[in-house]
Amino acid sequence: MIIHPLSFLVNGKPTGFDHELLERLRKVVPFEIRQEILPWQGILPGVAEGKYDVALTAAVITDERAKLLDFTMPIAESTIAYIIRKGNDSIKTLGDLSGKTLGAQQGGASFAAVPDLEAKLKQQGGAIGQVKQYRGFAAAYQDLLGGQLDAVLHNIVSLSVLVDEKPAILN
Repeated sequence: MIIHPLSFLVNGKPTGFDHELLERLRKVVPFEIRQEILPWQGILPGVAEGKYDVALTAAVITDERAKLLDFTMPIAESTIAYIIRKGNDSIKTLGDLSGKTLGAQQGGASFAAVPDLEAKLKQQGGAIGQVKQYRGFAAAYQDLLGGQLDAVLHNIVSLSVLVDEKPAILN
């Protein structure tokens, strides 16, 4: 199980920082708060389109998102990193990602980081390979382990937890 410290489920119940913040807000605001738990891809577009008033979620602030949405003060840093299968000796440095097949979350910060990665690879004489987008990271990790991907891009906190939990199969 991968646990994100800001939002996760335990026995089907939401918990973590986001949930605690929501419960605190419910105690102090003079209006009703209705909560919907949505797939990641629908959260920020739903707010931008006016379907929802607010999103209480961990979201990386990108330049593109900041043009459409207002954010609270950041509470954490999110660095995008990559994870590979244990024993994949073809990737030892960032430059080794050149030409490789990468996985990223559709509409997420990991996919938004691809242009920066592409620029870094180009500076080193390399080029970005195929980038597959996934609705969720579980499917991307399955494809990584199955050999359909060479690496998955995600935030370093989540990847660190995953490597700690699965050191025999992931680096």
